[in-house]
Parts: sequence; structure tokens; C-alpha cells
Amino acid sequence: MTGRASGRGASDHSARRVRASCMVGGFTAPFFNASHKEPLAAAAKSLRVRRFTAAFGIGLLLLSAFEWTLGTRWWLAAAVMVFPHEVLIGPAMALVCATARDRAALLANLLSLSWLVFGLCGYNVAVAAPREGTITVASLNIHHASYGVDRVRRALEQCDASVICLQEAGLRHLTDRLYPGGRTGWNLTCAGELAILSRYLVIRTRVLNMGGEGRWRPLVAATLDVNGRSLTVINVHYSLFYYGLGILKNWRTVGKDLSAAYDEREHETRVLLETAAELSGPILITGDFNASGRDRELRAISAKFQNAFNCSGWGFGHTYHAQFPVIRLDYAFASPELAVSSCEVMPSVASDHRALRTRVSFR
Repeated sequence: MTGRASGRGASDHSARRVRASCMVGGFTAPFFNASHKEPLAAAAKSLRVRRFTAAFGIGLLLLSAFEWTLGTRWWLAAAVMVFPHEVLIGPAMALVCATARDRAALLANLLSLSWLVFGLCGYNVAVAAPREGTITVASLNIHHASYGVDRVRRALEQCDASVICLQEAGLRHLTDRLYPGGRTGWNLTCAGELAILSRYLVIRTRVLNMGGEGRWRPLVAATLDVNGRSLTVINVHYSLFYYGLGILKNWRTVGKDLSAAYDEREHETRVLLETAAELSGPILITGDFNASGRDRELRAISAKFQNAFNCSGWGFGHTYHAQFPVIRLDYAFASPELAVSSCEVMPSVASDHRALRTRVSFR
């Protein structure tokens, strides 16, 4: 008994000496040195960041597929498309900074950020340098001149356009004070809340109803004589993807009501494209489309016409809300017979929209 006890005592004493020597000598045994927790914590943090990176990238891919395949076929998809994706740029940049020392994760986050900015948010880089255009067309939703007719006129004067397309402009707003430089020299074509002001002679006009059954939503087309050549300018104002906030009063029918709104927009696009197909010569379509650039209806128009901003614009091209633009609702589309020289959003605030100025020339 004494021998066994003395043996265990000697063993315990030897273990204590080994432990002490490890601590004094700096031997980094994982079960003796508390500082080993630091690399474990760093590895765990790196793993979490990589998981966030993977989740963010996969989320962007799923979002893109969701919008591209469904578009406005499902009311929820259309609602997601209207949501400003620019709010995701901040988290994407934060992930880029968090993975600065991890090459693989950094590369993945840079790719995700690039796709978010250029693909989903629509940041545009003009392929060709801007050049002088022979025809300048401006489009502005004046919101019933709620900011004042004088402010609208000053914004139009800044556009310095020969053709002006106005939306939400009733006859009571089309006073002499609205015309840039005065009423003299302008030709007016109007229907409903749409108006086309032109310095060129109007050869013929056409007014159609884009709206569905029981809805009046005009389309105004004016064929102009531009130095001996004809140019047809079409002014449109698409319906919203929802008919005001009143749609939320009965939440049980939100899906049904929004689906009806999307059917209405499809009908408007069908009328627009059929009308354009019946016209001959160069065509420029502009106006308030109430949709983001990823909208299925806009993709259908872009398949037949040039998106002017995508051809020669820079930046996001946001036109709404004018005080702090976060989404592009106003567009211009040119037929192949026209060369787009430039397309830009004007800085003046004269409405809840900002004016879109497009310069084109005949090919």
C-alpha cells in the first residue's frame, strides 16, 4: 500500500513539474495555453464571413432568376422588382471590406457587388462617347404642376429641347407660362393628361386608348417634319403596378388586384407595340413607364427598340423621386433608323419626377 501510494504521489509530482515547465518555458500545448483560443476565434469568424459571402452571392443569383423568369407574371415578383435594390449595395461593400485578407472570399464578394450594381441596379456605362444630336426630345411628368408652372418652365428651358413630352399635364396647365421662351413657335398635340410640344411642324397625329376595358389611358403619337424628314414621337404614361395605396384596404384581395394591374400593363404594351408596328419611318417612344428596368414589359419593348439610356447614358438613370431619386421610371426608346447621341437625367426639380433628355439623329 505504501509503495503504491508513493508511486502515485511521484507520478502526480512529475505531472505537475511537466505542467509547470510547459508554462514557464512557453511550450504551447493546446490544453495548457489559453492563448490558443485566439486563432480558434479568428477561424470561426472567418468561417462566418465566408458563409455570409456564400449566402449573399446565392441570394443575388436567386433574386435575379426570380425576377427574370417570373417578372410581372406573379404579383409578388413584380413587387420585388419595384423595390430599390440599391439598398443592398451597403451590405455588399461591407462584405468586401470584411474579406479584404481572404482572397477567395474577396473575389466572390467583388463579383457579387459588380453584378448587383451593373446587373440588378442597372448602373450604365455608355459604350460610345456622347456626340451631337440633331433632334433633342425631353420627357417630364409634371405631376399636375403641383410644384408650380414657373418651376416646370425653368426645368424645360434647361432641357433646351425641340420636342417636349409631358405627362399628367391637363389643359389647365398648358398656359403660355409653361412654354419655354413663350407660346410662339410651339405646336401642341394633347389628349387627356398627355401633351407633345414641338418646334417642328406636326404632319399628323394619332390618339389611341391603351387602357383595358373601362379604362381611359391615352397614347399620343405625333409625326413631325424634321427638315424634310418624318419622325414620329409617341408619348405614353403607363399605369402603376398598383392603383394607389387604397389597394391595401382589403388585404384579402391584394394578390388578385395586383394581378389585374399587371394584366393592364401587358395590354398597354401590346397596344403600344402594335401601334408602332403600323407606323412607318423613325420612331421615338418616351414617357413615364412606372416600372424598373427589369420589368418584363420594358424587356419586350427593348427587344424591338433601342433603350436610349442603355445606349448612351451614364449612371443609374434614376428619375423618381426627384428630391432623392432611387428608381428609374422614365425611359426613351428609339427605332433602329435613329442613332442615339445622348440620354441624361436633368438635375432640376420641378415635379416628383426628373426630366429625361434624349438626343437622336437620323442614320
